[in-house]
Amino acid sequence: MPKDFSSLALQINTDMWEKAGLTDADIPTTWDQLTEVSKKLTSGKVAGLGIGVGIDRLGAFVVQNGGWWLNADNTAGAAADAKVTDALKYVQDNVKAGNFQMSNDLGAGWGGEAFGKQLAAMVIEGNWIKGAMKNDFPDVKYQTVELPAGAQKGTLMFTQCWGLAADSQNKDAAKDLIKSLTTAEQQIAFADAFGVMPSRTDAAETYKEKYPEDAAFVAGGEYGHGPINLPDMTEVVADLNSQLEKMSTADIAGATTAFDENAASAIGG
Repeated sequence: MPKDFSSLALQINTDMWEKAGLTDADIPTTWDQLTEVSKKLTSGKVAGLGIGVGIDRLGAFVVQNGGWWLNADNTAGAAADAKVTDALKYVQDNVKAGNFQMSNDLGAGWGGEAFGKQLAAMVIEGNWIKGAMKNDFPDVKYQTVELPAGAQKGTLMFTQCWGLAADSQNKDAAKDLIKSLTTAEQQIAFADAFGVMPSRTDAAETYKEKYPEDAAFVAGGEYGHGPINLPDMTEVVADLNSQLEKMSTADIAGATTAFDENAASAIGG
């Protein structure tokens, strides 16, 4: 059972935002607006938007364009579909223009590091960025908003779960424990203690009231997409990630076609 959940949203460095002459009215809600404000925020070594490497960040754009790496029933790859490749090309075009930069090109291990070191004025990260900013970059002022929409709203969601061993000798007690740990009250207690977001929808409003700055992350639960979780797909995903690692020069058509071919082998096997 999911013990909490995370989603991706857009973090904005408020000092850089104001310095660029932008206001709340400029917060991007479309891809065109995201491109526009990222250009205004790009200056010197600072990228307008920093993006973490791999499909756990790039996939948000794919969902926003109505696509996904696999077909609807997870029986075949769908990465070569135009909804996927066009989303990746949108990112690539902006990377080539310099207003988007991947975190590895910024010399950062992940988007949060690029944001904290103020190498990017905006990033796309999950609610785990809160802890990193508080602990490592407490002087950086920022706000979090929902990701802009492409053809539709879209984000990625992740979770951690409580599991019950099939061979457990104490299944009844374990079930009772898991039920106790996943009550709305207990999930709010975990949120207070560890900063995680409740996986229960009946705890969402309470969480937003206590942590209004996280409203964008909670909203993502309404339209987010979970990760690829089919068996035997780990190497297939790793190969796609490696081909998209240098986004400015990536062969998008080749990478997505290879993914579909590799997925067919993995799923068929």
